[in-house]
Amino acid sequence: MANSSLNGNTLSTAGPDTDANAPPAIDPTLFHYRVWRAVRAEWCRALIQVESGQTTVKNLDAIQRRELEARDALISLTPTTLNGIAAIAHLLWDELGPSKANLSEGEYAARCASDPTLKMIAAIWRAADGSHTPPLTD
Repeated sequence: MANSSLNGNTLSTAGPDTDANAPPAIDPTLFHYRVWRAVRAEWCRALIQVESGQTTVKNLDAIQRRELEARDALISLTPTTLNGIAAIAHLLWDELGPSKANLSEGEYAARCASDPTLKMIAAIWRAADGSHTPPLTD
């Protein structure tokens, strides 16, 4: 098995039988990341509708199941590009990070700056995405 190493914007697994100069294949995680983001946004909208009585918890549960299916599909794959690594970092932030909805701006910033796990996720995010802010939470 070939060793993985950063090669420009892709994580290559070039070995003796591969062309290291060939363009990388499309990252398999990105499709599932886009599905996860779309369903996550749908879930957030539905949560607001449940709170205002416009939809049922049963509908919210169905959306959440779809979100978890997309998440599970995403984490079953290995990212092959920096965008794929950023997608996994975003998922980690969403799963483990603080929510801006539940914290003041100062509390959010303090938690991001003091929690070692969040600092590690943010470092991966910065390296893969080039952004200097944490991934957006829906």
